[in-house]
Amino acid sequence: MAVQKLLLESLEQLRTVDFQKFQWYLTEWVLQSFKSIPRSHLEHASRPETVTRIVERYGEDKAVEITIQILREIGNNNEAEKLMKAHSGVLMASSSTTPSSVTAPAAPATMLAKDKSAIVAPTISNSTIGEINITFRKHS
Repeated sequence: MAVQKLLLESLEQLRTVDFQKFQWYLTEWVLQSFKSIPRSHLEHASRPETVTRIVERYGEDKAVEITIQILREIGNNNEAEKLMKAHSGVLMASSSTTPSSVTAPAAPATMLAKDKSAIVAPTISNSTIGEINITFRKHS
């Protein structure tokens, strides 16, 4: 629920004309191959309803990322920065609530492509886990 609250706080800072532009980008703009939200889902949507639609469509983390990018597109860089910092604070707070003695180290992920299939490399942004290594090996 914290992410939805952050998104709502950001959208409440927008003037009506900027909020309308924001919704337009959600319905027209294809961001990093994400499907846009159908116009009918946002046509008369309030700010809280818009937040609900964004989170339902993209999930919490991508909803924040998309909101930040659209805020920048409409020239609201200050609000984009505030949201980014606030979301980073939420992530840090949620990760610090779990005692480190309970958290097991993550096992290395393994991806295997077989029979002429392909693996698309992930996009990792705003990582707080440190260095990430990806190794490609050709198996015979």
